Amino acid sequence: MVSDNLDAIQAQEVNEQCLPYSGEPIEGLAIQGIMNPDSMEIDINKSFTLEAELLASAVARPDLNGVRLKGPASPAIYVVIDGYRRWIPDPATYNNLFLDWNGVIVVSNLPDIAEAEPLSSGAVLARPAGMAPVYLVSNGVKRHITAPSVMNKYYFDWSKVQSLPISVVNSIRTGPSISS
Repeated sequence: MVSDNLDAIQAQEVNEQCLPYSGEPIEGLAIQGIMNPDSMEIDINKSFTLEAELLASAVARPDLNGVRLKGPASPAIYVVIDGYRRWIPDPATYNNLFLDWNGVIVVSNLPDIAEAEPLSSGAVLARPAGMAPVYLVSNGVKRHITAPSVMNKYYFDWSKVQSLPISVVNSIRTGPSISS
């Protein structure tokens, strides 16, 4: 009764404070909680578990594009791009790309999501000087972020987009666009 109400209030607080994660169940993820950006650990007072069917083996999950994830026992954080989790190698790279540390979802079945090449240390958001296209530049490849809604979905920080000379941007190999 009182305890049930407190649990409901705490779950609502988690959902309100951790945008862009909406708090809705995500099929195939065993969500254990939300990472506390201050301590970089699972906030036990605000953690919760959603029941979900665990997947039998690692598979691509394009439905998770833009989600930032971590396992419960590891500090490693991943972003899902093209359905694959990609390791963000260090805090400096994370800070180059994202608004803040809120909204990282802690999942117990992280290995069930197929893994691909990690982001390179120092990956950035860049655009040609005086032009509109924004790119994720990682591993020597630029990937066009096709729309403002995609930037927002990935929780990328508009204020961290670096303006580079057109010749520099043109010299970077082009990879597939990020469109969802």
